[in-house]
Amino acid sequence: MGLDREFGITRFHSWFAALLFMSMFLSVPQSACATAIASSNIALFSFQITPKEGTLQLFGSWAGEAFAQASNSLGQLASTFDSTVGNFALADTVGVSFAEGHGLASALVLGVTATASSNVNIPGTTTTTQASSVGLGTLFNSFIITGGIGSVDVAFSVHIAGAQHVVTDKFGLRARTTTIFDLELNGTPILFHDSIDDIGPNFEITSGFDQTLSTTLNLQFFTPYFLLGQVDSESFGLNVPGPGTITLVLTGLGVFVGFAGRRITREKTYALKS
Repeated sequence: MGLDREFGITRFHSWFAALLFMSMFLSVPQSACATAIASSNIALFSFQITPKEGTLQLFGSWAGEAFAQASNSLGQLASTFDSTVGNFALADTVGVSFAEGHGLASALVLGVTATASSNVNIPGTTTTTQASSVGLGTLFNSFIITGGIGSVDVAFSVHIAGAQHVVTDKFGLRARTTTIFDLELNGTPILFHDSIDDIGPNFEITSGFDQTLSTTLNLQFFTPYFLLGQVDSESFGLNVPGPGTITLVLTGLGVFVGFAGRRITREKTYALKS
């Protein structure tokens, strides 16, 4: 009778604790969330070409291109591209889950401009997720300098501005964003900007820029030159959610059940010896 009573009480306590653990198991989230966010934008404007002597002559109208792309680890991919010549304003935007890209180029009466932006937002997902996006805006034209003989100094200047932001929580494995400006003359970079923010888990960076880039080159009169300017924004995010509370509860439950089983055995052995 004493043995049955002792064994019954011990078994009741063990199963009561097991049920308590099970209720905790059913009430907790199944995995730890993870966040990775990256975004940036860049714009060029106030573009000028100024020869020290003579006259700048463009070979016709400006041409422009706009490109945007977004993709993710779900297998989604979207992209778009447009180009034109003349008095234009091109704008391309695409998006998929967690990512969006935008590119713009324009050549209107007030001057030439180009912008690009990209955004990746993976907010608190419970599965491993990766996403990326790109935006490009491109302008190009050809020119000569007339009104002289030999060579002449030519000043190039452009104003660029932009912003960047990356943030992760402790399960956000990586967030990266980049802004790039490149001005090329006959395929050779003459003005350049490159800014990158790249972080690991549990970090945040916000940055920006607003500046005029300039240079002076010695060019030849009556010689054709090809000029290309481009802005580029690229963003990437990756998260890997943690093991989650379920795993921790199951581990604790397994340890407890093993402990309870050993306790029952000890109780039975002690009662028999008594």
